[in-house]
This record gives sequence, C-alpha cells and structure tokens, in this order.
Amino acid sequence: MFGATIVVGALALAWRSVDTAAIAGSLARARVGYVALAFVFAGVARTWIRVERTRAQLGERIPVRALLELHLAGYAVGILPGPSEEVFCCTRLARSYGLSPRELVRFQVVDKTLAAVSVLVTACLLLPPVFAVVLTLAAVAIAAAISRPTCALLLWLLGSNVLVIATIAACCLAAGQSPAIALETFLAISLTGIVTVVPGQVGTLESSFAVVAAHHGGSPALAIAAAVIYRIAYAPTVIAGAPLLWRGCEPVTSR
Repeated sequence: MFGATIVVGALALAWRSVDTAAIAGSLARARVGYVALAFVFAGVARTWIRVERTRAQLGERIPVRALLELHLAGYAVGILPGPSEEVFCCTRLARSYGLSPRELVRFQVVDKTLAAVSVLVTACLLLPPVFAVVLTLAAVAIAAAISRPTCALLLWLLGSNVLVIATIAACCLAAGQSPAIALETFLAISLTGIVTVVPGQVGTLESSFAVVAAHHGGSPALAIAAAVIYRIAYAPTVIAGAPLLWRGCEPVTSR
C-alpha cells in the first residue's frame, strides 16, 4: 500500500504538466480503422497465441475452449495489482484439472523464465540487423536443444511480443503519433510491468508511452492518447472475461 501511494503520488505530480486538451483532441480524431486493427492484434491474435502457448506447456490434457476461457478470465482479473492473473490461473488449473503444486510451480517458472528471455531477444531488434538475426537464431537453437516444447514456447512468446509491438504501432497511428516508438515502448512496458503496485498499471503504462515519445522528440500528449487507445484495444477481452471469473471455481470437466 505504501509503495502504491508513492507511485500514485509521483504520477500525479508528473501528469500535472500534461496537455489534457491535446490528449482529448487526439482521442476525438482517432482513426477507427487503426483502433480496430489494434483490437485484432491484441484481443484476437494474441489471445489465440496465449492459448497455444499454454498448450505447448500442458499438452492436450486441457480442452482448447477451457484454455480460452482461462485466458479471457485472466485478462479480467489481471487489472488487479500483483500476480493476480497467475494466482487465478493456477487456482483454476488445480481445482479443475488436478494439477499438483509442483506442476504449477514448474508451469510458472518455465513460463516466466522464457518470457524474460523472449523480451531480451526482442530487444535485440535494437541492434544492427545482422546481430539481431544471429542472436535470435542462437536463442531459438538453444531452446530447441533443451526440448521441442521449450522451443515451441519461446517461439509463441516471440510471436506474442511481435503482436504487442504491432498493437502499439497501430495505437500510435490511430492517435497521430509516430509508430517508430513501438519497439522501445514495448520494452518500457515490459520493464515497468515486472512489479505491478497499482491496479491495471494505471499511470505507469501511460508514462511508458510518454517517456519514450519524449525521448524521441515526439509529443507526450499524443503518446498518452495512444496508451488510452491501447487500453481500449484490450477492453473487449477484459469485458468478455469478467463473467468467466465466477466459473473459475467450478470444475470445467463437470460441464
């Protein structure tokens, strides 16, 4: 609570200098086509990848529909601070499919470790193309040497990262901001999202967009408008997942 208070206070001071009129104007002029494209990337394609990513770890023991419901509900509960999504998913997997604590710990450790690796590999895109390609292929080769599921999981995670970057670019275009900041904004969001002390990363997400834009000489106001559109792109999945939270306590196999 103390940490959340400090973060909220710091963000409130920083936001006093934001041009709210410019943000509102950008949102009013937002291009609907790019907003819809952002939803396709974030809400449709990335949700599908998250389902396939979980299947790569757990195999065929859980039906695809159940995994889809699990991740949709995860979007909804993920607006809470802390590891709320992880706790919810593990609880549902344990109650509905009998996964043991050991299996759940392994599931989370592997997923989080490879997620961190995927962000580092994605950051290689900031390097000259030759180095980026070599390092990416090396990471995939090492994952393949460990096991085929590990390699598959890393590839799904990399695909998910690309979709997030594409979503950010679409949101920037919708708000009239340059999409060139998409990659660095993704890395900033990934960094600030390691520890979530405020619900839904309210303020920290917008600050990531604004700081990266300002660093590149862009408009922080337009960047914040892009961040708001980014939230709008995910809103349908959060809304769709909310009713599924109440079904998380019921064994999926009993339906």
